[in-house]
Amino acid sequence: MRKVLTAVSTLLVSTAECERGFSAMNHILTDGRNRMNVSTLHNLLFISVNAPDVASFPARRFAEMWLKQGHHAAIDPPTGKQKKEA
Repeated sequence: MRKVLTAVSTLLVSTAECERGFSAMNHILTDGRNRMNVSTLHNLLFISVNAPDVASFPARRFAEMWLKQGHHAAIDPPTGKQKKEA
């Protein structure tokens, strides 16, 4: 039993992962966004902590799929009724 206790006492204990989570939460939940639902905050934190880097996301491929499905691009002219000028 003494060998097990000696082995366990040599393990490093770190709060780095927990601190990263709190840091991510502080970046997401700011004074300007303080009315966020708990489920929304949870989902954004999950993405922030577990998602791959944004630079590795193949955005062009998904944008091309979006346009091929008949959706509008941001630079397309507006459709539908025109807004009335005030």
